[in-house]
Amino acid sequence: MFGGEYTTTPLQEITTSRLRYNFNVSFEANFSSTWTLCTGSQGDVATHPIPAMTQGALFSMATAACRENANTNVRFNEVYLMFRVEVDEVAARNGTTRASDFAHVYEGILANSEIRSSRVRVDTVDAIKNLKYERKF
Repeated sequence: MFGGEYTTTPLQEITTSRLRYNFNVSFEANFSSTWTLCTGSQGDVATHPIPAMTQGALFSMATAACRENANTNVRFNEVYLMFRVEVDEVAARNGTTRASDFAHVYEGILANSEIRSSRVRVDTVDAIKNLKYERKF
């Protein structure tokens, strides 16, 4: 079940154990969370001016979010992507990396609680499954 029971049980009939169960699946289970912002190398190489300018702003936002959440229950990380990833169908036509393959990066971050307030550098296709990360500050 995701999000707890979706029920219309009257207040007078809710038992303590049922209330605790629902707090556990709806609140406690989600209390710690992981947030990830994906940025791109265009912010550094600037071969495409418009995306380059927006990436610069995202770099600062990622650093601020990592710093502000470093000592909280929230993990915030930046994924710094250095090659093109597209929706699977488009990637097949263009010879780029499929989004479904890139999803392994997010799975890896979620599986490793040591990745916190960090920049995860994805510079090659091999790096999708072999995460390289460094604390932002």
